[in-house]
Amino acid sequence: LVHTIIDFVLQFVMPLTVICALYTRISLRLFRRKVTGDNFNNKNSNAKRNSQLRRKRLTVKMMMLVCVVFAVCWLPYSLVLLSRHVVSDAAGTSLHVLAMSSVCYNPFIYCWLNKGYRKGFLAFKTAGLDRFRRRNESVSSPHSQRLTTTAPPKTTDTTQM
Repeated sequence: LVHTIIDFVLQFVMPLTVICALYTRISLRLFRRKVTGDNFNNKNSNAKRNSQLRRKRLTVKMMMLVCVVFAVCWLPYSLVLLSRHVVSDAAGTSLHVLAMSSVCYNPFIYCWLNKGYRKGFLAFKTAGLDRFRRRNESVSSPHSQRLTTTAPPKTTDTTQM
């Protein structure tokens, strides 16, 4: 029983507490930062301030969603372990896969709710594709084809003369 409780705390309670505490701290710092344009009352300043507030709210939503996804993915597995219910191997494996997959969802959440992340990902993807294309082009360039398709030198047979 002690081992089970330690597993529950180390695999669920502690990580969830840490990510929620850190994301809460980030959110508080984010909202304490002064929004650009607070000292001005013109229309452009208000639009800029509203845009920054909207981005801050989206960032907080994104961090909350990461915490919720972690909790939703890990809770079933943790509860089964904690309750010591005997489940089939397939069910246990499925719950464990769900728990472990929680980190796989984070990039999709970031991409969905963060324009900067989305732009960076697309730039990285494009740069990677460009490098791949350049590498393939250099392999299939006319110069490399000449090297690989050149026929062996002809030998003259002087015995038949």
